[in-house]
Amino acid sequence: MGSRDIPADITNRLANDQQKVGFAVNLSFDSGAVNLWTGTQNFTGSDGITYTAAGEFLSISGVEETSELSSTSLVITISGQNADIVGYATTENYQSRPVSLKMFFFHPDTEQEVDKVILFKGRMDTLTVTEGNSFNVIVACENQLIDLTRPKNSFFTPEIVM
Repeated sequence: MGSRDIPADITNRLANDQQKVGFAVNLSFDSGAVNLWTGTQNFTGSDGITYTAAGEFLSISGVEETSELSSTSLVITISGQNADIVGYATTENYQSRPVSLKMFFFHPDTEQEVDKVILFKGRMDTLTVTEGNSFNVIVACENQLIDLTRPKNSFFTPEIVM
């Protein structure tokens, strides 16, 4: 499998010494979406989605890209008290709901969005709420390619037509 084609303007931007990037997550639930990003002010991206600033309270781990056709996972940790995500975590069915992770590029001087790249698209697998010294919501996500490794429990039988 060949490598992903990265647009020339992003390749050029990555070659510069001065970078300004932000990561945004979109967690879809039946009654609405939770859109958060790593910035300190709310932001409406070129995708038309308004992301709520989470700053250091949003942590993303497990982002991986391989040259093979394989399933990768993603872990999103939201710290602090976010009423929307807590409500969704405790009252809604979150499993297999869509999730995406995007990386936004900003101009270092004007802070205007220049471009974006989708880093991950998949589904929520588990959602854990931890309390104690700090309050965390941990969302483990899986790529849709994981379905290729699961056994199929459906059987097809031929029907005889007379």
